[in-house]
Amino acid sequence: MIETQEKRREIRAPLTMITLPFVATREADHQPFEYVLQDLSPSGARFAIPNWAANRDRLKVDDMVRLHLPLHSDRVFSGAGKVVRVYWDDPLFAQICAVSLLRKDPMEAPVSISTASAEIIYDHDLVKSLPSLISRTVMDCIFLKKGVAIYLKHLIPYFSRIGGYNHQEYSKLKAAVLEDMRRQALEENERLTGIHERISRLCARTEDIPRQLNLEELRSLIESGINPDIFEAAFESELVAPYVSAIKELEKKLYTNFNMVVIYYLLSL
Repeated sequence: MIETQEKRREIRAPLTMITLPFVATREADHQPFEYVLQDLSPSGARFAIPNWAANRDRLKVDDMVRLHLPLHSDRVFSGAGKVVRVYWDDPLFAQICAVSLLRKDPMEAPVSISTASAEIIYDHDLVKSLPSLISRTVMDCIFLKKGVAIYLKHLIPYFSRIGGYNHQEYSKLKAAVLEDMRRQALEENERLTGIHERISRLCARTEDIPRQLNLEELRSLIESGINPDIFEAAFESELVAPYVSAIKELEKKLYTNFNMVVIYYLLSL
């Protein structure tokens, strides 16, 4: 049930309506994983990692994670914290994780999730603008993914100087690792452009969104195709780490954008 707050022009939707997975990242290795938010409090969150994701993305106590959500308490902050409890839930067939929220990062968003009431909070008029909000968010994803491809383009000649490989060795490595990653990023950028064009053309009304937007397709395009372990194995120089970290920061913005699209999608139903 959705309650209308007439004086504040706010609508509050219960957390129980969030049934679709978001994307989070594990801080240690920047790796993304899918999760379903279950519960919130001003100091913590509880989420489930479904079995299809838990098989490869199991968390452990003391892992640092970032939820990439506009969580709101006394001010808006994106949920980052430390895992304090993990257990397996047989009925849900999922790993359950409880995290203590630690980091407060100011974040502007037209929608927020209250950690006090566990509700989605948004302006009454926002639903009318969901198609344009999704369109702008996907466009931002296009720019971010293009940024990843540009980083990789500049890294190809840079790594040739610092890698310590001879010409023949580097040519093989460049083709197998760097150029393949860049080609994948460019292909994902092209497909994101196609999604944006489809949304802009066919989503004139809020009710059009569920018919035209495939969240699984979008998630597959924003997720990283860059494995830091491959970089560390191929390029032993410590100079590589800052460049990989810069790419990962762009990707984290992609995950935040995807999570916002999930919220918009849910509000369109």
